[in-house]
Amino acid sequence: MNLDFALGKTLMELEELCQLHHLSLPEGYKKRFLDNRKQLEDEFQEMTQKVTIPCSNNHQKLIFLAYRLGVIEPKKELHWFEMKELEPVTLMEISLIDAAFQFTFHNKEIYLVIRNTFWKVETLKELIIHHQYEGSYACKIDEKYQLYDAFAILNSRGCLKEEAEDEFKRTVRLLQDQFQKCLPDSASNCDLEHKKQIFLSYKLREMNPIPVLIDYGYTWTGMNPLTLIEAAYRFAIENRSVYLLYCDNTEAEADSLGEILYHYNQGGICGFEKEPVAFGSDSVISVSAFAATKEQKESVMLSDYLRLKTLECCNKIPGYEKLPLNQKNALYDSILDCIKNS
Repeated sequence: MNLDFALGKTLMELEELCQLHHLSLPEGYKKRFLDNRKQLEDEFQEMTQKVTIPCSNNHQKLIFLAYRLGVIEPKKELHWFEMKELEPVTLMEISLIDAAFQFTFHNKEIYLVIRNTFWKVETLKELIIHHQYEGSYACKIDEKYQLYDAFAILNSRGCLKEEAEDEFKRTVRLLQDQFQKCLPDSASNCDLEHKKQIFLSYKLREMNPIPVLIDYGYTWTGMNPLTLIEAAYRFAIENRSVYLLYCDNTEAEADSLGEILYHYNQGGICGFEKEPVAFGSDSVISVSAFAATKEQKESVMLSDYLRLKTLECCNKIPGYEKLPLNQKNALYDSILDCIKNS
């Protein structure tokens, strides 16, 4: 093993540093390190090749491991700032560990926050010294992807789960990266601020029970139900079809976010069409395998067979996939009846 990339001794040094500077390591950190040690050392070896600032190998290891294991710093209130010296730009406050990692491994611009003035970090040494005086750190963010305002709105309305604030503070950079990646494929008929709120509502949501369609009065089994947050996320962020379901067994595809919100406000439920099953694949397991008795198994196998034959017949009809959903349902039911009665 190349000792330049070994992290075992680094973990012990990190534990001592955490005790000395009133930092803490998350629960289960040691098991996580041991389970992923090889991957961590491989990742460090790759990242250290790109470091361009003066920084010893040992300091690089400590910064890398502290960031990857999620060293916890004393809680601070979340802030973001407007820097107007040269051009208006938003800075978000970040932790010492995050600042050191971004500065060392990604060559990001990091600023020392001193009484609402900002000084660009030039060396790792001044970044560390600033912490000894209980200083704060900040880095630039692209206004298009910053989520602080959206979080403040949602949190003030009580729209998020109880521990959302702590989770947002810990994962804000990851959330912004995820939002940036999914934005190009999102729905064009939904504005950016609504997308931010929908994205955060989904990521920091309380897990609510999924609506039961039969209780609602919708009995066709080709739909999966969605909660309001799931429906909004699927429509606005994933840019995928969402159907407004009605208790008379009819449905209509939603054309706007407003339609979805209005439908739920009126006591409605939304859903999406189940994906067709890839029959014939070795990975498909018939539910008949889980039947308790021979009679149950035969009954379920017959049901599987009827469903398979019906779908095969439907898929052979030219233009079937392009039919409106209600027509596809009616055609499916008609063919199923024919097969049952044959």
